[in-house]
Amino acid sequence: MSEHWIEVYKLQYERIGQHENQRLNFSNLVLVSSCAALALGAGLKGEQNFFSACYLALLVVAINVVAIIHAGKARFWVKFHQAKARELLRSYDTKLLSVLGRTPKLDSNKDYMRRPELQKILHGVFVILAIMFPLIIHLGSA
Repeated sequence: MSEHWIEVYKLQYERIGQHENQRLNFSNLVLVSSCAALALGAGLKGEQNFFSACYLALLVVAINVVAIIHAGKARFWVKFHQAKARELLRSYDTKLLSVLGRTPKLDSNKDYMRRPELQKILHGVFVILAIMFPLIIHLGSA
C-alpha cells in the first residue's frame, strides 16, 4: 500500500469534519425553523386557531425529533471513521501510534455535556415548548 495509507487516514478525518458540519447545519436549520414557526404561530387568535396551533406544534415536535436522531447518527459515523483511522495507524505506523498513545485517550462517551448531547437537549427543549404551545395559545385567547 506504500504511502497511500496516509491519504486514506486523512480522508477519515475529512469525513469526520463533514459529519460534524452536517450535524451542526441541520441542527441550526431545525432550531431556526422551530423558532420562526412558534413565533409566527404565537399570533394565532381564537378557538379555530387552537387546531392550527396543534398542527404547528406537531410539525415542530416532528422536525426536532428527527434532529435528535440525526445528531445521534452523526456521532455514530464520527466514531466509525475514528476507528478506521486508528486501525490505519495500528497497521502502518506503529511509531506514530505510540507517540499519540502517550496522551491518555479521553472517553467522550462519559461526557454528557459534549456538543451533540447539548444539541439534543436543546431540541428536547423545543419539543417541550411545542407541546405546551397549543395550551399557551388557547389560554391566551380565553
